[in-house]
Amino acid sequence: MRLKHIYIIGLLALCGASCVGSHAAQISEPVYIRKQLGSTSQDGSVLFLLHGYGSNERDLLGLTAMFPNSGDVVALRAPIELRAGAYCWFPIQGHANGSTPDTMLYHHAGNQLQEWIDWIVVKENLVSKKIFIAGFSQGAMMCYEMARRKANSFAGIIGFSGSAKALNHLSETSNCGADMLMTHGTADEVLTYASGQEAKTKLEKCGAQVEFFTFSGGHQITDEAAEKARVWLKSRW
Repeated sequence: MRLKHIYIIGLLALCGASCVGSHAAQISEPVYIRKQLGSTSQDGSVLFLLHGYGSNERDLLGLTAMFPNSGDVVALRAPIELRAGAYCWFPIQGHANGSTPDTMLYHHAGNQLQEWIDWIVVKENLVSKKIFIAGFSQGAMMCYEMARRKANSFAGIIGFSGSAKALNHLSETSNCGADMLMTHGTADEVLTYASGQEAKTKLEKCGAQVEFFTFSGGHQITDEAAEKARVWLKSRW
C-alpha cells in the first residue's frame, strides 16, 4: 500500500498555497481520533499522529494496520482550517517551494501542540503509557519541534519527509536528546532530500539519536518507509 494521496496533498504546498490568518479559521480545542490497536493495558503505549499540510486527522490512520497490535493511536487535527476538511499546523510563506514556515507562528503552533498533547494524555488517562509521536511533512516538522521542547517526554519520534526549514533556532546547546527515526525520498520536490538530511544533522548536533532511512520516491510514505517505521516502533513499543 502506497499512500499516494499524501503526495497530492504535498503538491498543494509546492504550488505556494498558504494559510494566512485572515483566510483561516483557528481551532481552539483539540479535535482528534483515538483508536485502540487490539488489546490495551494500563502499561501500554500510545502513538500520536500529525498529518501534513492541507490534510486532516484521518489521513495517516491507514498506517495503523502496520503498527503494533496493542496500545493506542491518537490522530490529531491541525489547528488552522484552510477549507472544509483541510488543515495546517502553521502558516507558510508564499515562496516558490511553498514550504518556508513563519517562525513566530511555528513556535506558536508548537506551544499549542504541546498543550494539546498534555491535555489529551490526562483526559484519556494515558499518563502511565509510553508516548510516541509521528508526523508527515509539516507534521514531521512539528515532531522536530516537540523533540526540541520536551524530548524526554517521548519514547520515540518519527518524521516522514520532514524539513530543516524550521530548525534555524537550534544550537548545539539545545537539549534534544530524543530517539528518532526519519524517512525521506531521494526524489522529493516538496521538502527536498537535502533538507531532510540537514534536519538530521541539526538534531544530532543538539543531542538527538537519529536513524535516517532513505527510499527511492517523492513526497510520500512508501511501503518501505512504513515497514521501516513499523519495525523501529515495534522494537521500542
